[in-house]
Amino acid sequence: MTTSADILKEAARIVRTELPKHLSGEFAINGVEAESLPSPDDEDYIHVNVILEDNHPELDARELLDFKQAIRPMFEGAGVEPIPAISFSNRSELSR
Repeated sequence: MTTSADILKEAARIVRTELPKHLSGEFAINGVEAESLPSPDDEDYIHVNVILEDNHPELDARELLDFKQAIRPMFEGAGVEPIPAISFSNRSELSR
């Protein structure tokens, strides 16, 4: 099963729109990328990577969990399934 480009765009849009509501102003989001990847059981899953500008405070695990729980209904309502896995990277960690 391949996830459509529209679903990936919607997953990225939801994260890009909602995440600033859960992080302090000390975090600058450089980008949000969504992709469909195969899992070991041959089912696709959606991975959303949030790219943060460097030199931000440490991410708070409780805030991230609250964020992921808050957006779950948004994913479901938009037909984004399976619910995406979300990870965070610093811009300097990405290859150029």
